[in-house]
Amino acid sequence: MEELLFYIVRLKTKKFAIRTIEEYSRVLYAFHNFFHNKSIEIKDVTFQDIRDYLIFLLETNKEISTNHHIVIIRAFYNWMVDRRGLPVNPCLHVETLKEKDLLPVFLVQRELNLLYKLIDEDNSIKVQDVTMLDVLVGTGIRTIELCNLKTTDYFEDAGTGFFKLRITKGGHEREVAMPDYTRDSVLKFMQAISLRGYKSNWVFPNSFGNQLTRQAVYNRIEKMAKKVKSRKKGAHMLRHTFATLAMNRDVPIKALQMQMGHKSYETTAQYMHTSHERLKNVFDQFHPKA
Repeated sequence: MEELLFYIVRLKTKKFAIRTIEEYSRVLYAFHNFFHNKSIEIKDVTFQDIRDYLIFLLETNKEISTNHHIVIIRAFYNWMVDRRGLPVNPCLHVETLKEKDLLPVFLVQRELNLLYKLIDEDNSIKVQDVTMLDVLVGTGIRTIELCNLKTTDYFEDAGTGFFKLRITKGGHEREVAMPDYTRDSVLKFMQAISLRGYKSNWVFPNSFGNQLTRQAVYNRIEKMAKKVKSRKKGAHMLRHTFATLAMNRDVPIKALQMQMGHKSYETTAQYMHTSHERLKNVFDQFHPKA
């Protein structure tokens, strides 16, 4: 357990995002508890022990989730070898499992148009929730990035609205542009918020003027998404929606990568497959011999 605590502290000193640290902690503590119940010390875990643990994980997890565990555990043991004198990384030659080719879940344009229409007809939906929807759909930022937005992060350049994201998943600041409708929505909402006299300057505060939580955003977005009676729910689905619509409108992939804050080109490139799938479906539907 002591080694895990040292490792988590290291992640904090490296300025990993809070959400990333939480996820590493969850995975590694579950890993530790599994072997603790077998009276096996972390430093004594072998290659075969790792294999047994993965078999255990696959009883309740899909391949993509299990691979997520492998990556985190391997990184931990790399640190154990480099900094704690462990002779060999028992996870070094553990191969990730083949995953099913899953396309990102997103709303198509028709569903998005319907969602906004139904929201406009529902007086119970708060202006703040609609503005958050506008930002998520219009910029593709993550929920945690939305929660961390402050009014001082907003600026304009040549009439285009921008947010400067200071707290991001990768720990690197970036600037994201927004379409005119999102800019207008944000400005109108920030003006209304300023009249409430909150001491803090969060763009999307809770009813007490404090920072809104990710779970609160999830709940509000899911409530709105249910209106289109779709299995596609959750705030992260809107990030996929933004990327897919951008790709379908021929936004350069490098620009999209910068906007979304993807470290890897391959992460952004997955939306090219989504775009190709859309074209395939269109031609399949309208071809004379279909």
